[in-house]
Amino acid sequence: MTDFATDYLVSAGRLMSTGTGEPRGDNEIIIDFAGGPYRFSGLESGLAQSLQRRYALLRTPCPSGTKAQIHINVFRAESHHFVDTRPRLGAYDIDIDYQESGVCVAACDFAGSMGWEPEFGGTLWIADGQIEVMQTAIENFFRVAAAYRLLDLGGVLLHSAGVTDDTRTWIFYGKSGAGKSTISRLGAKSGHRVLSDDMNALVPGDGGFHVHQFPFSGEMGQTAGARPGRDLCGIMNLIQAPDNRLATARPSEALGTLVISSPIVNNDPSRCERLFTNLSRLVEDTPVEYLMFSLDGRCWDLIGKSATG
Repeated sequence: MTDFATDYLVSAGRLMSTGTGEPRGDNEIIIDFAGGPYRFSGLESGLAQSLQRRYALLRTPCPSGTKAQIHINVFRAESHHFVDTRPRLGAYDIDIDYQESGVCVAACDFAGSMGWEPEFGGTLWIADGQIEVMQTAIENFFRVAAAYRLLDLGGVLLHSAGVTDDTRTWIFYGKSGAGKSTISRLGAKSGHRVLSDDMNALVPGDGGFHVHQFPFSGEMGQTAGARPGRDLCGIMNLIQAPDNRLATARPSEALGTLVISSPIVNNDPSRCERLFTNLSRLVEDTPVEYLMFSLDGRCWDLIGKSATG
């Protein structure tokens, strides 16, 4: 951990070595998302209420006494533990130290650790600040927890757009700027529902992979309420072009591009093999197609007639 978090923490070891601290409060929130429920405890009242509102559309209430699969303790951190990097680093920049037994993360105003032996769990230290800043810390850490939990379940958290017609569900992915929000807007104009234009969870289940709406969205914001996982019928690699057409991607090409679109875990050397295994099963179950699309919206006629759809 020598070079870990030097942009964010005065001393990572000093803050994180004990694995404990002072809870920020006595409230909690349970998010019933794929691989969960995920329980965040030790929250002050204002932060808990803000998170309740943030996840109101997507959160399914858990029955009383439900055991959380992932438990994350939230502690208070003094501001002197952190380097003031906010003027030059964004709210979603994050440093990760990958280890065999887990990961440590750090960013502006927070640091945390996540482990998976003997069971999944995490610890998160957040500096005092505005509710919005602390909520961003929770969301950043939730992405890490979910990415590893889904990987453990044979799935993947994919940087992608998820769109459905309530019968069929498609996943669209590609390099930054490829058009995930654009294809989502075109889908919405053609009468489809957008699950997320930023991230979606793909988890194996009976009959194939299922798409679960992740509690974060991109430009379009939260666009749908809580709903169970949907059957995946098509995966398309986006390429903006003058016309609309489809082409089959070779499995090796598909794997390479999907790895790039699998954030957090794709840089973990001890999890690369598991990621390739999960993505290989995904591509075998649902072959990937290239979607060359223009802005005229007619691509949705083509998508509905595709071999996978």
